[in-house]
Amino acid sequence: MSRDDFPLCEFEARRDAVRWHMSDAGLDWIIVTHPASIYWLTGSDAKSFISFQCLLISVAAKELRMIVRISELAELQDDAVVDDVIPWGFHQADDSADVFRGTIRMLGMDRQRVALEESVHYLGARDHVMIVECLGAALVQTSPSIVSHLRLAKSECELAHVRRAAAIADGALLAGLGLISIGRSELEIAAEIYRHMLASGGSQPVTALNLASGPRSSFSHGAPTARKLEFGDTGHIEFGVPFRRYPSTIGRQFVIGTPGTRVAELHRFVRDACAAAISTIRAGVEGFVVHAAANAVLEKAGLEAFAVHTLGYAIGPGFPPGYAEQYRLARNERQPLLPGMVLSICPHVFIPSEKLGVRLVQNVIVRSDGNEVLSTLPDEIICC
Repeated sequence: MSRDDFPLCEFEARRDAVRWHMSDAGLDWIIVTHPASIYWLTGSDAKSFISFQCLLISVAAKELRMIVRISELAELQDDAVVDDVIPWGFHQADDSADVFRGTIRMLGMDRQRVALEESVHYLGARDHVMIVECLGAALVQTSPSIVSHLRLAKSECELAHVRRAAAIADGALLAGLGLISIGRSELEIAAEIYRHMLASGGSQPVTALNLASGPRSSFSHGAPTARKLEFGDTGHIEFGVPFRRYPSTIGRQFVIGTPGTRVAELHRFVRDACAAAISTIRAGVEGFVVHAAANAVLEKAGLEAFAVHTLGYAIGPGFPPGYAEQYRLARNERQPLLPGMVLSICPHVFIPSEKLGVRLVQNVIVRSDGNEVLSTLPDEIICC
């Protein structure tokens, strides 16, 4: 991803929306630390999220300032829509905290109303404490609300990237399935999926591929191993493909030979739960309604206790460790679905006592008049 992947007007519209919400909330500044939010506002694809970084947004000025380690300075200046890049980590090993404090004082932020857009995976405890202490009473809000909420509803430009990712994901899954045979290892199949993903224009994946077979199939997030496939094995694959950071995720069940009675039964319930959830999806529907539709199918089948994975969530621009956004299809989610949201629907069932698991992942774009399922592949068990 870079500043050239969207028209400049798209970035400007995003910034204007953030500033409008800041004004409505009575905020003078927002400090953004989540790399997906920084990327959404600037186009930055830099790997700087592994160290302290933050984007400073003023309600009164259009300029964006970013504090980042010096090793990413050139990339930010050349490949992102940022007006002022403030580096830390010179040859004298300047501390990021010293640079942050100096910048805050220079801008007078410690005398204004500031919000911190927190991020669980990307803002360390030391840096969080430093920010809170530096701002003192000026820090009036700590939440991911404004930018993360705005990111949920994708523009048509963003959705074009999502659809491209979905097409690559379908092809990568078919490539991996084409390699499934007796004696092949899980790792060989995973390697073919990754090869196709990157060769077809996808970006580097940001989360680990799940692939578990045979007695490992009850592992909900099992990574591929050197285990060799055997006749009669059932297994499942799930992975995400990012295209310019915008992902599509996909998951399917496979079997070498003919599906056993129990696998076929479980898959039917999972498939029905997935279909029930998708049938409710449209703009304005509250998240708990979608959750309830899927959960009702599993509960009736006596499988609710084995649905150890969330039944669905919003996905968006991804950085390690994942693509998930701040929206879960859960029993207590009252926020309505928005047009342009992209949802991963995944009512999996994993039963450790039976050493058996069944997986199905469908991605859906929320529309005002319904929804759009992204994958063109069948949702049935794939026999190899």
